[in-house]
Amino acid sequence: MSYDLYITPKQFDFQAMFDWLGWRPHYEQGGSQVRYSNDDTGVYFSFDFYDEPEQEEGEPPRQPYVAFNLNYNRPHVLGLEAEPEVAAFVNHFDSTLDDPQMDGM
Repeated sequence: MSYDLYITPKQFDFQAMFDWLGWRPHYEQGGSQVRYSNDDTGVYFSFDFYDEPEQEEGEPPRQPYVAFNLNYNRPHVLGLEAEPEVAAFVNHFDSTLDDPQMDGM
């Protein structure tokens, strides 16, 4: 079970976002995903980049977005460590945030 957020930057520049995360501590890049992993705390999560998202039949085209994913059933320190990283990304890239969990979290 996981917690997912969908981030839509006003300007989707894959390389700029990928590079920005790559310069931050604890991040590893691979394909269209950037993973955060801190061995000291056991915290890990990922950002997946969708610059050409698939569209469901009959629905309008979807803007490029970034999916943030972290696993549930982890110590509360996970949220304390992940939130500043998500906030920094959203603020740096002037993004909107969609929390599809029931009533947000």
